[in-house]
Amino acid sequence: MPNKPAKYGIKLFSLADATIYYTKKLEIYVGKQLEGSYNLDTSTVALVKRMIKPIAGSGRNATMDNWFTSISLAEQLLTDYNLTVVGTVKKNNPDIPNDFKRICLEEFSCVFGYKQTQTLLSYCPKKDKIVLLLSTMHNYGAVDDSTQKSSRK
Repeated sequence: MPNKPAKYGIKLFSLADATIYYTKKLEIYVGKQLEGSYNLDTSTVALVKRMIKPIAGSGRNATMDNWFTSISLAEQLLTDYNLTVVGTVKKNNPDIPNDFKRICLEEFSCVFGYKQTQTLLSYCPKKDKIVLLLSTMHNYGAVDDSTQKSSRK
């Protein structure tokens, strides 16, 4: 794992319930796998589909980081597994329109985009930085101005 503070470690993927703090499924990353009956697809889409099996069809939400979040996966989870998705998206994702990737100039500004069941948000937490969020759980854009504060000095 390049660019990480520790040289060695064990990488774990887990499905955890945020309400009762219970781990429902856990996988250990083993890198390149040997051929045979235990050989699993290690792509991000295949991993997410294996991890969400215990909650498939439950109507719950899966929250994930930008390593896993994609427009196509979010749509698959909603239509095939009845699961909504909320997650950050990488800025170099080719499916994201360029208007959402532009560096913002105004702090706390937002741009919302909608496509059928998906909402895309480009948020500017500070000048010259953007955070992209994708949601199939939300279908409207609302900003709570009361929480808009900066802790920097």
